[in-house]
This record gives sequence, structure tokens and C-alpha cells, in this order.
Amino acid sequence: MAILFGVALIVLMTIISPPPSMQELVPVEGTLVSYDMFKDGDFRSGTTLYGLIQLEGHRGRYWNDALKGRSAGLLRDRIGARVRVLYQPGAWRPPMAGDAVKSYGLWVDGRELATAADALNFDRAVAFIVMPALALCIMGFGCLGLRNALRTG
Repeated sequence: MAILFGVALIVLMTIISPPPSMQELVPVEGTLVSYDMFKDGDFRSGTTLYGLIQLEGHRGRYWNDALKGRSAGLLRDRIGARVRVLYQPGAWRPPMAGDAVKSYGLWVDGRELATAADALNFDRAVAFIVMPALALCIMGFGCLGLRNALRTG
């Protein structure tokens, strides 16, 4: 039963919260006023380091896959730089670290460091290829477990 719940949850998440289209994204640009580091995860699953940016004149903070892992400190010494990202207003995904929302693409002082299209393509691949494949694998293992349980029954 837990396996069916897990598969249903994976499928439901993809339906409820699909990656946005480029047309749904809104640009946010401003001077970088703060840059914090955030560790997401725990000792069992491992932690991922994220850079969280706050731009002058905008509420909250933004996180971005371009500022993750080894690249998390990319803007650490760039306070005062002009930064631009795209984000989805009203996105279903809960904020990270309290108020940091997911953003796509990254431009610093007019130079593109990460494209929004690449970030969207990655999120679509995870949502529409990786997650369904994971759901199928979980269902397969569940069927094998059920078959074995019925045999030894």
C-alpha cells in the first residue's frame, strides 16, 4: 500500500506542480544587497549548498540551480553587482529557507551566466522523464514484492 501511495504522490506532484513555461516567468532585476548560503538536506541524504540572493527593491530572496553545489559561492563577493533572474509568481513550490523562491537563468552585470531555457529543460526532464521512471521502478519492485509474498503466502 505504501508503494502505491508513493507512486501516486510522484504522479500527483508532476500534475500539480509542473515546471513553468518561459511565458510564465517574470524578470526580477536589481542590485545584489545580500548573499547567504543555505544547506538543504541532512546527514542521511546528504546536503546541498545553495546561494540565496536578495535584490534591492524586491521582497524575499531567490535561489537558483546556477548557485548550487560547487557554484553556490559564485556571487559571494559580488555585493553591489546588478543581478537579473526570472521567477514564477505564485508558484506552488514552497520557499526554501523561509522566503527564497526558485528562479531561472542568471545574469550578472549584463553577462548571462546561466540560461533560463536550460534550467527549464532540466526541470522538465526531471518532472516528465525521471519522476515517471522512478514511479515505474517503484511499481515494479512493489509487484515483485507482492508476487513473492503471494508465492510464500
